[in-house]
Amino acid sequence: MSVESHRKTAPQPDLPYYPPTALRIYDDYTRESYFAKFGERAPAWDKEKRIKRWFDTDALAASTSPDTDTVTYKIFRFGSNTIETMIMTVREAAAINLPGVDTWPKYTIAPTDARMVDGTGHVISEVRPEFYTIRQQADALLAELQALTDKAKAVQLSLDFTSGPFQIRYGSDPRRPWEITYEGASYPLNVGSMILQKNAHGVGAPGHWDVTTGQQPIWVTEVPANSSTYDNRPEVDVPIRALLPNEKISVTMMGMDVNITRTDKTSPYNPAPQAGQGGAVLDPAVVQAIVRMDNNVKWLAANELGVATSLKPQF
Repeated sequence: MSVESHRKTAPQPDLPYYPPTALRIYDDYTRESYFAKFGERAPAWDKEKRIKRWFDTDALAASTSPDTDTVTYKIFRFGSNTIETMIMTVREAAAINLPGVDTWPKYTIAPTDARMVDGTGHVISEVRPEFYTIRQQADALLAELQALTDKAKAVQLSLDFTSGPFQIRYGSDPRRPWEITYEGASYPLNVGSMILQKNAHGVGAPGHWDVTTGQQPIWVTEVPANSSTYDNRPEVDVPIRALLPNEKISVTMMGMDVNITRTDKTSPYNPAPQAGQGGAVLDPAVVQAIVRMDNNVKWLAANELGVATSLKPQF
């Protein structure tokens, strides 16, 4: 799947008012939602730059000099509650910079019905499944190591206790104690324990085998140690469309709340004029209901836009 991000139309919600985020013309992402949509990991977080949750590949496709060409967007500036202009290079516009580190599926080892028994068939101990693999896993690990060093020699079967006074009865488990002979190592490498080491941070987590030191390969993780997502700088604003003729910015609740209000719909922020009045006057009962109505309309807007919210409808 190609990783592309295109401008959206941001249609006008059929609501009396809605948050400024409804005007956004690009999707914004977390590391999890990026992976869910594109099937690949987002680029590593560059902490030298501000967090940027959106990207514009159309600008990159139309540019011949992305490092010097610029693109202009409209943004909603919270705090001042104004619509402003933002200019950046095409390269910056096409890049995404998401905080945190990726997570990978936990490596799980299936239980085994293999058991150690004595000469009479009596079970004397369980078998630790992390030391047992199938032959294909052993062959794959050998090929991986041989691509790095000629010290990795061959796959062989370790002592598997299929005869003698103490035996392992494997039941339905196809796994066996496969190992790899490795030049310079004190003993062969158990394939199961090597795979466990490789997947300590999850299946597919980045890293590499270090075959230059010690008597055996060591897996060196490339997962960043610092998983903090904190950055006290403001994030790069997500571009928005222009206001439509029937939209206006409404700052309410002592300046602590801001909405986009439709002038063609009646609401607490755009009340109908009372009879005999030249302007809009709120009835005291309406004033008492503003907080409840504000909550309910925001809850409805969030649900229509598919935005997560902690708000609950109030009746």
